[in-house]
Amino acid sequence: MRNKNLSEKRRSSLFPWGKGLILFFGLLLFFQCSLRAPTTPTWYTEVTIPLVKKNYDMVALIEKIDEPSLETDSLGNLFFHIEENLDTIRLWGKLVCDSVTKDFKDTLGTIDITSFESKQVIFSVTDFYSGEPGIVPPISASIEADLDTFTSFDQVTLQEGHATLIAFNHLGLNLDWLKLDIIDRGSSEILETLIIPGGIRDNDSIIQKLTFVDKTFSNRFAIQVSAHTPGGFLSSLEDKYFSLDFSIDSLMVTQGMAKIPSFDLTTDEEIILPSDHIIDSAKVRTGSLFLDLYNFSNVTAEITIDFPEVKKNGEILKANCVIPAEGHCNLGLSLDGYSLKPLSGISIEVQIRMQVKDSGDQLVFFSSSDSVTASAFLSEIAFSQISGKLEPTVVDIDEIRRDLNLPPGFEHAHIKSASLNLDIHNGVDFPGSLSATVEGDKGQRLELSGEIEPGTPWATAVTSIQEDNLDPLLDPIPEKLTVTGQVICGDGVYSGTANEEDFFFGEIKIASPLELILDSCQVEIEQDTHSINDDVKSLIEDQINSSQVIFKIESHLPLEARASVFVSKNEENIFSHPDLVIGPVYVPKGKLDQNGVVTESKFSEDTISLNYEELQIFRVSPFYVAGVLNFPGTGGSAVKALATDFIRINSYLELEVKNKKD
Repeated sequence: MRNKNLSEKRRSSLFPWGKGLILFFGLLLFFQCSLRAPTTPTWYTEVTIPLVKKNYDMVALIEKIDEPSLETDSLGNLFFHIEENLDTIRLWGKLVCDSVTKDFKDTLGTIDITSFESKQVIFSVTDFYSGEPGIVPPISASIEADLDTFTSFDQVTLQEGHATLIAFNHLGLNLDWLKLDIIDRGSSEILETLIIPGGIRDNDSIIQKLTFVDKTFSNRFAIQVSAHTPGGFLSSLEDKYFSLDFSIDSLMVTQGMAKIPSFDLTTDEEIILPSDHIIDSAKVRTGSLFLDLYNFSNVTAEITIDFPEVKKNGEILKANCVIPAEGHCNLGLSLDGYSLKPLSGISIEVQIRMQVKDSGDQLVFFSSSDSVTASAFLSEIAFSQISGKLEPTVVDIDEIRRDLNLPPGFEHAHIKSASLNLDIHNGVDFPGSLSATVEGDKGQRLELSGEIEPGTPWATAVTSIQEDNLDPLLDPIPEKLTVTGQVICGDGVYSGTANEEDFFFGEIKIASPLELILDSCQVEIEQDTHSINDDVKSLIEDQINSSQVIFKIESHLPLEARASVFVSKNEENIFSHPDLVIGPVYVPKGKLDQNGVVTESKFSEDTISLNYEELQIFRVSPFYVAGVLNFPGTGGSAVKALATDFIRINSYLELEVKNKKD
């Protein structure tokens, strides 16, 4: 009984649960659902990718606007500015020396004939004593005999001559007095008389040196002997004689017929340069030397003319010519590429050497006045370089015309408080002076002058000529400028080096504080490089919920603008063909006062959404970001830009992505 009740009790306690379970499964079947495991919830997060973050002050903007007539000073204040370069003025063709002619003459002068010819005459004892052998009484005798003819000359006029006479006494008798006369058979003139008061003892000899001055004689001589003997004893008359040896040692001949020996004549001359330059050294670009040589003599002459101060590759300039008797020779020498280093600074040294060949066995008539002449014509020399003291050299400034690129609205403007600065860059190592005239197209005219400091081509000296009174030139502002004038280079005192490629050039700068008038223009925002990691790339691929680019801009500029951002996978054409252009967005101008000066910044924020296709560029690694600021211009109205003006741009990509974990 108890069991039954217990069994019934259990059935009654389980029934309610069983009824609920049946109902739950029934509902599941009704709604066609099945049981699943529990799942993780889904949420969203933001990912930020920076694009552009730039800050441009007024100096940077003016540089980027690239308006040639606008400039900022060291404080960033805006100036109206005109800068024009003057054409380069070179010394080409200015380093010259005029042509000059110089005549030279070299005479033969005296010719030294060294003949070494010796002639002998022998007198027998019987010419002195006509008796028999034995005792010889004191006697006197006078004997004359001809010498053999000399062959080295015929008839000559001497400046000076030297001869030697040797007398040998083999008479067997002493001679206690002796006189010798040297006679020219051609003229019968006694050329020289020698008296030996003590005579010559037997078996003895004497040597006498003879000098002839200003004499003319032939080649035929005779000697007259006058002698006295005190007597003596002769055992035999055989082998008893008196002999004379007469030799001509040298003849300094001024005129005559003779065998001409070879000889050299050297003379130093100079060609004075027709220039006031004092030249330490110079390099010749072009130049020529012409020589006309004439031989006014009966001998063949080889002429060598050296210019020791003119060299090329270490070799001196020289000319050489063999001129026959009474002949003529023309020579032309190029001086191109030669270096000149005159010791005197004003002339070129010339060394002339005349070599005369001997005439052999032929007798030739000559005179000391016979000559070889040279006429040297030095053409105009153009130097490529001169070192030394440069005489004042005028270099004309060819007329220079320049169009001024004025900003719109400036054609009829009147500028006050303007200044002109003319910077002369001197690449010449000599001082100079400038005189120039600047003329405008509306009759304006301004005269400028100043001294120029020396410089070098690699370190030009800059001389600034300042002019603050520009009303004659800038009232009104010219649209064209014409510059004429001249530069005088060198002063004849300063020492330096000038090359014909050396130069002067100038820069004219006109500046005035000015309000800003701008035409439409564009400023590029510099390119940056970005990349994102693979996780963010995956998010962009399949977990993007939304994406947008945020522009936050602070403008402290006196004019409006439009800003755009470029994105590209190729840095070379990001500005010309970007893959993605974001914007443009409006950039307001700052708050202006009544004078057009910005007093406060204005802030702007813009949002631009991107779609899935546009986002794909950011999956490229790296990708490149740049942009532009477009200024529509001021429409001819003036605004004032100050150093304190600026613009700040902050742009970034904001992604909302699903963050889900299965």
